[in-house]
Amino acid sequence: MKLSITAITAIVITSLLMGCAETNNPVSAPATGNTPAVSVLDLPASASHSLAKVSDPVVITPQDGGVVTVTNTYTTLTGKTASMIMTLTFDPGTVTAPTTVTIALDDRKVMADFSPSGTVFQKPAHLDADITGLNLSTLPATTKLNLYYLSGSNIEKIAVQTLNWDATTGTLQCRGGMLQHFSIYGFGFTK
Repeated sequence: MKLSITAITAIVITSLLMGCAETNNPVSAPATGNTPAVSVLDLPASASHSLAKVSDPVVITPQDGGVVTVTNTYTTLTGKTASMIMTLTFDPGTVTAPTTVTIALDDRKVMADFSPSGTVFQKPAHLDADITGLNLSTLPATTKLNLYYLSGSNIEKIAVQTLNWDATTGTLQCRGGMLQHFSIYGFGFTK
């Protein structure tokens, strides 16, 4: 009987751990079905600075909402300054219980992981982003950049109030991205 309980416990723990495994590179997974292939913008490289950064945790409440911001500014390999600022604003009533929120910027792509993963909102949270120092010179002027939900092969275009980019200055600005839940989101274009 003791062996059976041990075996069952091991199976349950293994199942839980496998179910909680993180996706190492959610952008590289191939799209399936009618999902378009999305190319997420690259961050300019830095020789001396990690591009990954996590915001301080902020508690968002149902009564007051709240704001979470993460900023990463660094010098690129070419000596230019690059920065990525993402702010997620929660109106009152967005969450149903106090929720500790973080934003983790990716270390290679213009994307972020908003946590705690799986939390669904009562109404959209609003994402604003200001990104500078990008190399957008190879994109055709007709390229339509968008904000995307990126989770393995699940890729979905997210509504925004405005999204502007300028290849000459290497800037991208997003206002009012409508996030329905926490997950990984990034800026890119369909191939």
